[in-house]
Amino acid sequence: MKISLYKTVERRSGVTLIEMLVVVAVMMLMLGLAAPMFRTDQDNTVARETARSLNAYIQEARAKAMATGRPCGVAFIPFENYPSACVIAQQVDIPPLYTGETYNSTVTVSGNGNNPSLNFNDASANWTKTGNMIRLGGRGVWYEMTSATACKLQAGDTTRPDGEFRPWSTGNWTTTYEIQAAPIAQTKNYLQSVGMAEPLKVVRGAAIDLYYSGVAGVNNGQFSNSGTAPIIIMFTPTGEVGLCYRISSGRGGVTNAVPTDKIYILCGQWDRALTAFTPEDGLRNYQTLDSYWIVIDPSTGNSKIEQNVQYNAANVNAARNFN
Repeated sequence: MKISLYKTVERRSGVTLIEMLVVVAVMMLMLGLAAPMFRTDQDNTVARETARSLNAYIQEARAKAMATGRPCGVAFIPFENYPSACVIAQQVDIPPLYTGETYNSTVTVSGNGNNPSLNFNDASANWTKTGNMIRLGGRGVWYEMTSATACKLQAGDTTRPDGEFRPWSTGNWTTTYEIQAAPIAQTKNYLQSVGMAEPLKVVRGAAIDLYYSGVAGVNNGQFSNSGTAPIIIMFTPTGEVGLCYRISSGRGGVTNAVPTDKIYILCGQWDRALTAFTPEDGLRNYQTLDSYWIVIDPSTGNSKIEQNVQYNAANVNAARNFN
């Protein structure tokens, strides 16, 4: 009789502790290598979504101006202690013209034709404010109010055909008037009643970079970084850009307040928009491929989105070269 001997082989299930640690170490290494790519993709996404929503918001303001027949635009609100960055944009409009409290409201104008004095008989103090515009006698040029009792002719208006319409230059002149208020952000209920949008807040981690945004050819193509007053872009009832300025300086506070060159709004990362700090890699929003520009043509009011394609650009103008 043959006797068969069988060896019993013990089957092993699972993994050893050392094998598990090796797998975990490899996974951590791979995640470490991939993290910058995830960050880059996330940065690109938040900037792109900010540009898309802001561009739509701007065009909504333009459409509102064309529909209502009154100037409407967007104010970019600088962040509290870091005015180079903006996370809230607000649609603003210009109220209807103010002609006084009664049908018989008048103003007496005297003094120099370029810088006359004003004496209202019943005007509300809510309207006779610095920065508002006033037109006299229902025609002629618009003056910028420098106080409740004085105004000045804006630079360049003397070249207009009606620039010499100043009959009070030889004495006092009592006449009717029209006051145009500066753009204002109305209350929430008012916004809803007239169909205007509520403030636009950018997504977390993104920012509108006001320091490197600007009008081509003006102040080296960048907005002034002084103060915390909003930067405002206004559209006319015909759709083109009417004004681009800081509201605290009045209507003529920014050189070339009625722009003739393209307006560039830079959408990027919050940490790269703070001029008070330096990013880890030293690059600003205009130097990375994860930023987007909103380009507005002032002659038409149309806008488009362009991705920043100049990595580590030498200057802002180079970054805006989309050809």
